[in-house]
Amino acid sequence: MGEDQSIGVAIALEALKGAVNTGFARIDGRLDGALQRTDVVERDLKDVKTEIESLDESVRAALAAQESRISSLEKKVWMAAGFAASIGAGGASLWQILG
Repeated sequence: MGEDQSIGVAIALEALKGAVNTGFARIDGRLDGALQRTDVVERDLKDVKTEIESLDESVRAALAAQESRISSLEKKVWMAAGFAASIGAGGASLWQILG
């Protein structure tokens, strides 16, 4: 291999080295951008998770309050129904006694 060929190979290798370095720099930049977007998405997901947990607690508290109200109303309805049945039975007995 002559001196001219050696110089040509050295120039080609230098050009290849520059192309490889440029390619790696582009990939590095894209990876940095992807990592940054991933970090943003992770923060957003954490915020959404916190908000969902807060909403879940609120819904559970509201549900407990509603269940308490329903239970109270059911007791009142059953008491009123029992009272009405007692009055009806007493009225029927009185009707038979008087009738």
